[in-house]
Amino acid sequence: MTNNFQTIIGKGGSGVVYQGYLQDGTPVAVKMLSPSSTVSLKLFHTECELLTRFHHRNLVSLIGCCEEGTTMALIYEYLANGNLQQYLLDVEKNVKVLSWKKRLQIARDAAQELEYMHNGCKPPIVHRDMKTSNILLDENLNAKISDFGICKTFSIESTDSGLVTKVIGTYGYVDPEYYSTRRLNSKSDVFSFGVVLLELITGHSSTIKDEGQFSTNSARKALEIAMMCVSSTAIQRPSMNQVLVDLNECLAIEMSSQEKQEMDNHEYSYPTIDFNHDMAIADTSIEMGPMAR
Repeated sequence: MTNNFQTIIGKGGSGVVYQGYLQDGTPVAVKMLSPSSTVSLKLFHTECELLTRFHHRNLVSLIGCCEEGTTMALIYEYLANGNLQQYLLDVEKNVKVLSWKKRLQIARDAAQELEYMHNGCKPPIVHRDMKTSNILLDENLNAKISDFGICKTFSIESTDSGLVTKVIGTYGYVDPEYYSTRRLNSKSDVFSFGVVLLELITGHSSTIKDEGQFSTNSARKALEIAMMCVSSTAIQRPSMNQVLVDLNECLAIEMSSQEKQEMDNHEYSYPTIDFNHDMAIADTSIEMGPMAR
């Protein structure tokens, strides 16, 4: 089917995706899951069960699966334009820039699928890893959500109140409240979707690895300065003198924030989590039902 795994079309924390073809020539995407851990087996079973139970036009279709010894494969419909992250960031490959209308349509498609998972599925489902690389685009740039291996199902009562579970997700998209409290709920997906929306608006990645910590107040003020500078009429734009004054204030906020952070670091020690990989913390509690509390 994959011609001896000749063409790689995607990689993720759980495995590698290859181009494949059915006997009738239909193109498919074949994900080979890493066979080395019990986590992969749980991811495999979770995704198989979810994609055979629930169906939606903005949800990638599962065509088949294979579990033979330690070999686990998932066969999906093939979407010709890859994932949204590739399309946004690989400018040289994708000469055609996404129009604002198309970006809004992609956001709408992804939102429709999340709304279906939260409100249309019984029991409700939280995706837990919403990001641009998990939004796939077909030949007409219609969007479909993929990768359901770390989803969590909830009782209706716990969808809003939350479910205490190990933190898992992708750096830059993980809900900070979920990260600090370990309490997952449907609004955790909403936060991740907000990051995706910002990427669609700006065309930039959710993270810049070399920027380090910074003051959100300083960043917000810098954004306000930029938005004033690009006002459509000259009378609405500040003078360069005002821009300089505002930027000096912005820099002062940042320097004050860094000084406070340095003082706090001398008084407290904070736990750290390595987010260098897609799966921040291995979640060994993946299951198809809600966790008892």
